[in-house]
Amino acid sequence: MTIAPALSLRIAALAVLLAIALSGARAQDAPKLTWEEMVPAKTSDDPLAVTSSAPVPALDGRTVQLPGFIVPLESDEGGLISEFLLVPYFGACIHVPPPPPNQLVYVTLEEPFNLVSLQQPYWIEGTLQVEEYSSEVADSHYTMRADRISKYNY
Repeated sequence: MTIAPALSLRIAALAVLLAIALSGARAQDAPKLTWEEMVPAKTSDDPLAVTSSAPVPALDGRTVQLPGFIVPLESDEGGLISEFLLVPYFGACIHVPPPPPNQLVYVTLEEPFNLVSLQQPYWIEGTLQVEEYSSEVADSHYTMRADRISKYNY
């Protein structure tokens, strides 16, 4: 059975369009993660019990979207950042003490990012790893390689 060249071209074009559509759907469908989900379940009914700073192992390897504020760690001469801490609220890590390690994510970027304002929250999408990171600024139990950064709109 021979397929006409015009039909082969149409099938190839449809396959390319389908691949593009599916890749876009995967990026948009990454589940949104909340900061509360990054803290282990409470193990005590005591209202004065300290919440754990341990990570949640089940989050390791999950592709997620996480909102937060950027605290730059490395930048080039032009001010483009290549790594940062993602924090749940504005001003975290600027003031002492920093949030607990399970409320910080160390993020690296393949392409540097132009951070216009520390006060602008962002959605960061990528694969979350339960992996320790330590710096002079803070310690984190999570790391992420960012695939996409977008402004968080209230």
